[in-house]
Amino acid sequence: MMMKKRSLALVAIVSLIYTLPVFADDNMGNMNMSKMDMAMPAAQAAAKPASKMAHGIGVVKGIDAKQGMVTLDHEAIKELNWPPMNMDFKVASPKLLKGLKVGQKVAFELKSEGGMNALVTAIKPAK
Repeated sequence: MMMKKRSLALVAIVSLIYTLPVFADDNMGNMNMSKMDMAMPAAQAAAKPASKMAHGIGVVKGIDAKQGMVTLDHEAIKELNWPPMNMDFKVASPKLLKGLKVGQKVAFELKSEGGMNALVTAIKPAK
């Protein structure tokens, strides 16, 4: 009985070894792409996401002067369609972090580079 299980396992392994390369073949080996223009259009190659300025209100949750980062628990930022959340932001200059305190309510400006990437360009105590 044990010999039969080992034989079946060996047959299964050998079968896999010989059949897996067939499944991996994407049938593109005989495709001639020499006449295809693979160059990206100049406008597309030069395009960068447009920077967008936005404003927010939040509470300072953390400050990392060495990394030039501030953690803000911010309200919704309508210009970027962001809901309220807690985020780490890089600051444009370490000088922006001077005078900030954890727990302080602040107003800030962001330069968004698309997605969730944004740089704090100004920050001051909120009124």
